[in-house]
Amino acid sequence: MLRASATLAAACLAVGIAAAEAPTVDAPMVETPPALAAPAPRWYLRLPEPGALQFHGSVNFDGAGTGNAGILYPAPNVGGFLVAILAHGAMVSGMKSGQKTKLQEAADAVLAPYRATVDTLRADEVMRSALATVEVTALEPGAPTPGDGLVLESIPIVVMTQDRRALVVDNLVAVRDPKTPKKFLYQNMVRVVAAPKLDEDIDAAWNADDGAALREAVVGMYGRTLALALADVGVDPQASTVPFKTMRYVEGETERIERARPLQVECDRVLLRNLRGWLMSVPLRTDAARAECAAVPAAAPAAAPGSTASATPAG
Repeated sequence: MLRASATLAAACLAVGIAAAEAPTVDAPMVETPPALAAPAPRWYLRLPEPGALQFHGSVNFDGAGTGNAGILYPAPNVGGFLVAILAHGAMVSGMKSGQKTKLQEAADAVLAPYRATVDTLRADEVMRSALATVEVTALEPGAPTPGDGLVLESIPIVVMTQDRRALVVDNLVAVRDPKTPKKFLYQNMVRVVAAPKLDEDIDAAWNADDGAALREAVVGMYGRTLALALADVGVDPQASTVPFKTMRYVEGETERIERARPLQVECDRVLLRNLRGWLMSVPLRTDAARAECAAVPAAAPAAAPGSTASATPAG
């Protein structure tokens, strides 16, 4: 999780809970955006000053007087962008600062076996490494803003579930046009939840090869959030005809429930747009789905959120 040199604005983001049903897929299920421009814009990612990646343990709010369960983390304020995100989010209120700190410190204890790796993860290095997977050019800290493209601003935040089985990467993304720098062309939260690791010795699995599995998972998941955000720029969620459904997915060994539009379904994963407008790429809840996927030959990659392709049913 990124500790930017800018002033930190403490905030709480929580996952909403509702009643649920297993996801069903009806084609077409993919939103189609208006054309951004012709040709496609050149993309730049503004890198932060060197600093630690924000990396925390997931917080359980049970017993904290909030009536919610979810993830609590401090997030930097990027020129009012965070305020806009929080306005559409579920905020945990009524908690004193000291109570939040104690909850987070207790939750962060889950990272103890991996401190040798976690403490060496730098936000700028993770972001730079992920650019190998997307057509985006790094914009160094302090470098002048180019006039020939669009600029991404990004705040990655990584959370480990308390069972140590999965990571969650949240990416607060904003897009600016250098010609109108005070106006955001796009702003959203993009969340990727990893499928749970099934290793018997989970600590050994994460720490293998000096923590390579943990580092690679973080970089890969962050890259996925960027790809999803880029594909989503220009999409008008309000124009979607995809109905909201109550979706089940897993976060580690814990089942989560989210009211959302299912945009794409891969074999054992679904891309959602929830009631706040966030994009969420999450693993489906059943072991059966994973088993079926293992038996099916690899398919072509799922269409991006702005594509006109139809989703395909799992299995």
